Amino acid sequence: MLQRAYPNSTVEYLILEETGTKKLEALTFQGREHGQLVIFSRIRDCSEEICQTVAVDDYRYEIASGVRDTKSWYKVVATFRVLGQTDLQEASVFRKLFVSLRTVTLIPSQVVVYGSLFPIVCYVLAHLIDGRFAQEILATEYISTQGAVYNFNFERYLRINAIAMRSVWKVAFLCHILVIIHTRRSWTPNRGVLGVPEFFLSLIIVPTIFAQFRVLSGRDTRILEMEEVIDFPRQIELQSSIFFSKHNFIGSLLVGGSSIDIKCMLCGFVLLCAVHVVVNSVHVLFPRWQPFQMVMMSRTKTPCTAGTLWQPNGLVVSWDGTIFVNPARRRLTSFTVRSLTSHVSLMMHGMVARRLTKMPPQSQSALKRFASGTFKFRGASKVAEINRLDAMIYIMNLAIMSDPVTLFQLRVISRQQVGVYESRHTRRRFLLPYPLHEMGGNFSIDWNDLRLVIVMNTRELQWWVLLQCG
Repeated sequence: MLQRAYPNSTVEYLILEETGTKKLEALTFQGREHGQLVIFSRIRDCSEEICQTVAVDDYRYEIASGVRDTKSWYKVVATFRVLGQTDLQEASVFRKLFVSLRTVTLIPSQVVVYGSLFPIVCYVLAHLIDGRFAQEILATEYISTQGAVYNFNFERYLRINAIAMRSVWKVAFLCHILVIIHTRRSWTPNRGVLGVPEFFLSLIIVPTIFAQFRVLSGRDTRILEMEEVIDFPRQIELQSSIFFSKHNFIGSLLVGGSSIDIKCMLCGFVLLCAVHVVVNSVHVLFPRWQPFQMVMMSRTKTPCTAGTLWQPNGLVVSWDGTIFVNPARRRLTSFTVRSLTSHVSLMMHGMVARRLTKMPPQSQSALKRFASGTFKFRGASKVAEINRLDAMIYIMNLAIMSDPVTLFQLRVISRQQVGVYESRHTRRRFLLPYPLHEMGGNFSIDWNDLRLVIVMNTRELQWWVLLQCG
């Protein structure tokens, strides 16, 4: 066509072709065959003694095909995700709706808790198996057509986000491991549990959504220099195969094909740290102007049941709010908690009155005194403070002990003991894990003011009674 368009000119072509295959890093087999065909054209006018270049053009054609055995792993991946979902108890739609609305009224909206490590491990294993295939899907979705502007589709964008946001389970798993390491030795609930705000996890994962986005027209395809390195194509193929084999083997063992996710999560973390530095610098330069504070890490105060009746790593997300906290709103937090306590206390009082008849005769008298002593206060000034503490104990125990794994451990496996203590001054009764009595030096509890009434096993107490332990 060019020769017909320029019949009196000389048309020269340079064709560059590249083909290759490689195995991508992943726990499953992920192969890819790619090729490029580049045609450079130069039109020269040699009608006179000196040839002149009239036009230069290039055409690039790319092709890629993938071979993978992800389909054969479908049952394994589905099993892991089903196990993660079955960590919740089966219930009717009406009951789920009722429990959800009731939980919203009990627990503040900013509370996000990754309770058990079991479903997170299931989701992480499933993502490691098919994570590389998910990256291939994202790559094909984000490739622009013919180098044009990316064609945005909202429905497809939501579907892509649902796939890319699976990496949040890796961050949650890492947070669990860090909390386990931090609370493993010489830890007490007085020190609190390290955590991060809930939106901290989402902001770290955001870069993974656009990791595969590219526009072909934005690539610089100019060839500045060409150099022939090796004269034997077979040697090039062997060296490439050896390099990719070593690289992919290490990547498969360490990250299971998640190198892109890890890089993007590191970028997201660095960006958050940079924003944190900028915000703190502004606060230092303008100390009187502080419309908000940025929180990267905080401690969650826990009841004494943490580390005894349930694992502290159940709280890896902070209960103190979002990343950007308004100082004025933080002062109103106590009012929000107090508004919750009236409903929680009345609910627990009603449950005590209705269900005491189902308890063994040996423990009825002690728990009756415990129930009556719990809701009798001396002085109206202490009601709000006691309600606030009770509400946080009930809410945390409700969030963690409702996990099926923790509940199964308390009701079947564990031989943990709980003691009913009575205050010598206020005559109020408390439920505390009994091993704390032997470790009294590590807790800010005046054991001389408490009198032990009875010691019971967690399997002997009903779940609603254990919620008051703290």
